[in-house]
Amino acid sequence: MYWTVEEGTLPVLGSLRIYRCTKLKMLPDGLRQVNTLKELKLTMPTQFSDRLRQGGEDWDKIKHVASITT
Repeated sequence: MYWTVEEGTLPVLGSLRIYRCTKLKMLPDGLRQVNTLKELKLTMPTQFSDRLRQGGEDWDKIKHVASITT
């Protein structure tokens, strides 16, 4: 399952929680553009969470987020 975030959507999103979305394979590329996002909390399988660590495949999408909890 893939999730799409297009430029200009979610203009005031400050916090996002993703909880056990086991079919979600990756974070959307558009999260790079959600500059208002300050907190991201995830309860996901280890394989997904590993993508979010510094140097992981999705790190560039969320490195601007101040607080990331996996």
